[in-house]
Amino acid sequence: MYKSVILVGAGGCMREIVWQMQEQNKQNKVWKIEGYVDEKRPAHDEVVWVGGEEIPYLGGDEFLLGQKTETSVVICVGEPTLRKKIAEKLSKNTKLCFPNLILGNTAICTDVEMGQGCIISMDARISTNVKIGDFVFVNTGSKICHDGQLGDFVTLSPDVKLAGTVKIGAECELGLGTKVIQGVCIGKGVTTGAGSVVISDVGEGCTVVGVPARERKRGKEEKRKDRMGLIPLSIPNFEGNERKYVDDALEQGWVSTGGVYIRRLEEQLADFVGAKKVAACQSGTAAIHLALIACGVCPQDMVIVPTLTFIAAVNPVRYQFAEPVFMDCDDSLCMDPIKLRAFCEKECRMENGQLTHLASGKKIKAIVVVHVFGNLADMEAILDIAEEFHLRVVEDATEALGTKYTKGRYAGCYAGTIGDFGAYSFNGNKIITTGGGGAVTGRNEAEVAHMEYLSTQAKDDAQFYIHNEVGFNYRMTNLQAAVGVAQMEKLPEFIRRKQQNHRLYRELFADFALGSILDFREGTDSNRWFYSLEISMDQINGSLCDVIEALQNRGVQTRAVWGLIHEQLPYRNALAYQIERARYYSNCILNIPCSTQITEEEIRYASVQIREVLEEMSTKGCPFELATM
Repeated sequence: MYKSVILVGAGGCMREIVWQMQEQNKQNKVWKIEGYVDEKRPAHDEVVWVGGEEIPYLGGDEFLLGQKTETSVVICVGEPTLRKKIAEKLSKNTKLCFPNLILGNTAICTDVEMGQGCIISMDARISTNVKIGDFVFVNTGSKICHDGQLGDFVTLSPDVKLAGTVKIGAECELGLGTKVIQGVCIGKGVTTGAGSVVISDVGEGCTVVGVPARERKRGKEEKRKDRMGLIPLSIPNFEGNERKYVDDALEQGWVSTGGVYIRRLEEQLADFVGAKKVAACQSGTAAIHLALIACGVCPQDMVIVPTLTFIAAVNPVRYQFAEPVFMDCDDSLCMDPIKLRAFCEKECRMENGQLTHLASGKKIKAIVVVHVFGNLADMEAILDIAEEFHLRVVEDATEALGTKYTKGRYAGCYAGTIGDFGAYSFNGNKIITTGGGGAVTGRNEAEVAHMEYLSTQAKDDAQFYIHNEVGFNYRMTNLQAAVGVAQMEKLPEFIRRKQQNHRLYRELFADFALGSILDFREGTDSNRWFYSLEISMDQINGSLCDVIEALQNRGVQTRAVWGLIHEQLPYRNALAYQIERARYYSNCILNIPCSTQITEEEIRYASVQIREVLEEMSTKGCPFELATM
């Protein structure tokens, strides 16, 4: 017979518990989940799906507090203090009861004493004469040996091992894989780091880490950082079918540059951005190189490139033994079309239909335009210039997959599909990733097909190894593409989160005198891949390096924008045209955490730390308004 329960909480803990309940129901019909409540209404949907089962949203805590009949409730919240707060609130309604949730494949000795509201997950082992308080959460694979004692609201993470006669105080949280040796007493409110081995008693409220575990002396905010961990700048998100598709590719035996997933990824990309054909390749750098070959760039030619970008946008010019011409940026951080036109008009002339640099006599073949951090460059102005001066345009859309124009001549067009060629990157920090990998597309389907041909060593006859051109080993592997197919399925959701989180950052820094979050070009719908804080460096005592180090110490990973490429050693002798705004932005832009799985709590914490660091470093004794006089 089923036992009806209502779950509290909408996070990963709840989903994990629901899955375990589903597994148990496969053996014995035990649990009937009526739905879940959460004080904060979920933003994405009112229904949670786990294993194909619908878990409906019933409302906030008031739904339970208003129950008039006996109702069983399970609090699916891993953090001890929050679990305690919820339990104390709900306990005001005497009609609510809190059964113990004992999940499948668990071994518990018959003489164990246990309070109410406990959750004992799969594969846990609890030995003889153990006493467990109220609302204790024992996670998967944890083991409690004889005569142990756990206070109320304790959380044991997966694979925690407690030896005999160990005593754990109330509201403790023991990290993943923690081991506590026999007879040790741990005081109330203790936190242990993952993998810690506790060999001696720990006092109330301490945080201990390491092997053997040692106390870390910290202030309030430092303890907060320990609980939250380092908030990374930008990391990949694998929450979809990545493992499923990779396993499928392995089972099929196609792991290299052949296999169905490569074509599936190319078709998904083409369909998403509205391109006729896409060729998947080894990296975004390889995509740019193939595009420059298709542009006809030859040794001693010139290619106009930005100086404010990652160096991979420029290096392929040198692969062709051509010369870069470095261009300044505008306030979008992308190439400045005003200076681009001035260079073409004042420093060059048209000779036989070809733009030629006056001082060197070299031909200028192409422009590489980078859509920096997902912000579209002014493509209307740039393409007008390109058409007038017979230049081909390569869009480096490696950071802008999913960004598109919403107004103007190119309304509805995605980054990478507006110029002659478009390059995408699937590096680990991009909005979707294949670990490495990239893709190239273009207006002309035949040119894209030729780039694909070059990427596979220019094989004209694979059986007899006939090659009529010099090719490259630039083709993407099927294993990478399998990951990419799964990532493409999540791309719309990843873009939604990026946009939502950018709006939150904008709100949190709206009134901040020492810096502001850069917005994106009007008339576009950006993927908002990276978030940039423009710092008022004239009001700061210190450098960007000092700011980054201080934030790292507070658990927030940030980084400066790139060093200008024309100042890098390989390019110091190259032509750079009126570089001004790029130099300013390279000294004041701080990129801040923007992963697609970052939480609102982490964003708010990071924002507080950034504000505090900059305020501590701000100049004193002069009103901020005077800085602009």
